[in-house]
Amino acid sequence: MADLIFLLVMRAKDGDKSAARDLATIAAERLRDGRPMPEPVRDWLASALESAASGEDAGRALLLAGRRGRRQHDFRSKWIDVAMTVEHLEGDMDLNDAIQAAADHHHVDAGTAAKYHKRYLKHKD
Repeated sequence: MADLIFLLVMRAKDGDKSAARDLATIAAERLRDGRPMPEPVRDWLASALESAASGEDAGRALLLAGRRGRRQHDFRSKWIDVAMTVEHLEGDMDLNDAIQAAADHHHVDAGTAAKYHKRYLKHKD
């Protein structure tokens, strides 16, 4: 579940409105039920509330609406998809084989897949 939450936060920050809606739904359900909220969702929600309290449009603060100067994405961020594929495959094979398999699957070269995986690990920690 933690990897899914991390992925949703990264995609929402990258402009994926569907991911932002999923985060908002998770946050609302957790708040309503009084259940603990995963830290990445808590951080995302706190930042959004602070931005809204400072006068930013609530939809923009929650990453549900576009920001000026940012490209709008209706697709999943490719680097995250590649990195998550590497992460998933790494459990079944060594890292270099996982990187090559992810590269083949997403039609990128192995160097690009390795770079995306390093970026993912940097953001994950």
